[in-house]
Amino acid sequence: MLSAECDCAEYDDLPIDLKAVEARVELYREMRPKLRKLGQKLVGQWSEHYRLYKCDACGQYWQSTLAPRDSDLWYLFKVPKITVKAWKQSVYVPPGEIAKFLEERTAFLAKEFETKDTICNERGCSEHAIVGSTKCMYHQFLQIGFGETLSSLLSMRWFPPYSPELLQLNHTMESDA
Repeated sequence: MLSAECDCAEYDDLPIDLKAVEARVELYREMRPKLRKLGQKLVGQWSEHYRLYKCDACGQYWQSTLAPRDSDLWYLFKVPKITVKAWKQSVYVPPGEIAKFLEERTAFLAKEFETKDTICNERGCSEHAIVGSTKCMYHQFLQIGFGETLSSLLSMRWFPPYSPELLQLNHTMESDA
């Protein structure tokens, strides 16, 4: 049952930080009963699961999804107003998934890789390849499965304060000129 009490203003946009997402997970049971579910979207067999909600008291829209570190737990984050049809075509990018990708990328790129004289074989890349690969550290990271994650994130609906530029890496690429 929906509560007439609205406390949406008490919740800020989630920072791109897994600890902030985990804190929001703890608030899910408190927040959820005050919202009306408008729709849900499943991708695969529960591999991704999203729900769209609205606070009838103030009109704020929310999206919930499974927590990036625990697929049994949910969290909510504010999203812009949208029709259910448009939302089902492209859900909003979850801040927790952005944070998880950035954390994994940072951990991978912090490793000590020995490089060789050969340049990465990705078109336009001028970084040196790492030993045991034909790719630089960044392109190796994408090749081992995170390229798919990056593509998935970029294909979602982005909204302020989040931007696809958050995923950019200052990576040396030669111009195609």
